[in-house]
Amino acid sequence: MKRLVLPMLIITLAPAFAGWIEEPAQKMLLLIKAGANEVELGKAFPLTVVRVWNRGHTPDRWSDQQLSPLKALLTGTTRREHDQLIEETRHYRCYAFCLDEVRIPAPVFRARSASGAAERVVHGNELTLSVKPAMDPDVAPGPAELPGGLLKEPERFPWLSWSGGGAAGLAAMALLVWCLRRNAARSRAMSGAGQDSPHARALDRLERLRKQRPESKEEIDSYHVEAAALMREYIEGRFAVRAPRMTTEDLLASSRTASALDPLHCSVLSRFLSRCDLVKFGCQMPGASGLKELIEAAESFLHYTKPALNTPDTAAAKHAEGSGAL
Repeated sequence: MKRLVLPMLIITLAPAFAGWIEEPAQKMLLLIKAGANEVELGKAFPLTVVRVWNRGHTPDRWSDQQLSPLKALLTGTTRREHDQLIEETRHYRCYAFCLDEVRIPAPVFRARSASGAAERVVHGNELTLSVKPAMDPDVAPGPAELPGGLLKEPERFPWLSWSGGGAAGLAAMALLVWCLRRNAARSRAMSGAGQDSPHARALDRLERLRKQRPESKEEIDSYHVEAAALMREYIEGRFAVRAPRMTTEDLLASSRTASALDPLHCSVLSRFLSRCDLVKFGCQMPGASGLKELIEAAESFLHYTKPALNTPDTAAAKHAEGSGAL
């Protein structure tokens, strides 16, 4: 009877000992949190990615591509350790360039045990953001800014009787010289409207783009960067608007742009630059038909805004008037 007591005691206590030697619970977590559910088009908003894993595991390398179609800029990373868990928090400044709604698919988090056990995989939460325009479409733009006040009428002064003839002759000569220099400067500006005008340079760059056949994502991105650059530099040279230093929204909302372009031209320019922005910031990847439409939109804008034969570009005209002054 005594011989049966020890085996029965071992069988009774075995589950309790098994709980002591069991491997600690494994934990993995992936969470995406945005600063707001509604964001503005092209405006920065905060976003965090939190990953938690067991100390005995090696996590895979995080890829920001999992936040696509958002444009994400990493601003900092924090890491905490507690008992057997490690928590990593990545902080981002993000931008959305697609109106209405942006959906970030559920990301994937993988980790492998140092003991060589099977790889563990967890999925994060899907994130949906509502994107609204940065400017209220129902609010009409303000009145156009005038270039300045009227020029003052030159003050009249009495002529001295003994110097009237000489002064009149000097004034006539000065006026003749000024007119000749101004006409010469205008002629140079008009001749520049040919091969070296902003319009001619833009057409030349556009023709080089037409001959390209981009295929990879990098080539397509470079293609749209060049298209937007040639259009902005043309607007700067043609209308004296500092387009290369302005965002698309600021350019279209500028009073200078409104005074230089009519609503039809602004509409064509808006569609062209928006198409370039959507590709540059990763929201779209156009095909051959999309590239063809981009070139046609640029040609339409250049055709609409081509200076008349007897009208130099705005920037060239300003230069001509300045060089023609005495």
